[in-house]
Amino acid sequence: MVGLDAQDRCHGGPAKGAEVPDYPRSVDEIQAAPPPPRPLPAAVLTSDHPWDLQVGDTGSTWPAWLAAQDRLAGELRARHITNTASGHGIAVEQPRLVADAVRTVVDQARG
Repeated sequence: MVGLDAQDRCHGGPAKGAEVPDYPRSVDEIQAAPPPPRPLPAAVLTSDHPWDLQVGDTGSTWPAWLAAQDRLAGELRARHITNTASGHGIAVEQPRLVADAVRTVVDQARG
């Protein structure tokens, strides 16, 4: 996340001091990172109530989001929890589910 410059604010962008994603930089950092240690206990929780980023006129981002979540779970060799009965805010909408997933990962890490 990076702050906005003056030009962005003048063109109706988010307010001064707001954070916005810097996707190209994020992708560069991910690609440059070393692989995670194995095994790496992890869980990926994915909402099952579609939500959308509404990015430009490119259509729904929902299918790409689901594919990215599947890929993340696969790369991490993680349990992928998709029955969340929630939208984007899984931790707010289903705190017990998130807490249980965290406990499971901690238990796996402790061996």
